Amino acid sequence: MALAKKLNGPTPSATSTSLESDAQNNTTTLASESGADFDKGYVDTQVKEHQAVLDLIDQQLLPNTKDANVKTFVTGVRAKVAMHLQHAKDLQAALAK
Repeated sequence: MALAKKLNGPTPSATSTSLESDAQNNTTTLASESGADFDKGYVDTQVKEHQAVLDLIDQQLLPNTKDANVKTFVTGVRAKVAMHLQHAKDLQAALAK
């Protein structure tokens, strides 16, 4: 938060708006599911969304970041997103059995 404040904070973009819209649509879809269908849908959504964020970081954010502090922060976030993606993929594989 301190870094965002120092840099006058992030502003919404078409990409962030799209990611937020996708998340809301997925939440709406999941609300109608239950049991094993919910579990599978939830995990599938987590894999899809985490992959989308990881792709965004790798293809747009890191290559275009000039500020060293921001690059360090985004690199740390990338590691966490990658770890969450792997956990989601592991759950997805376990549910497929």
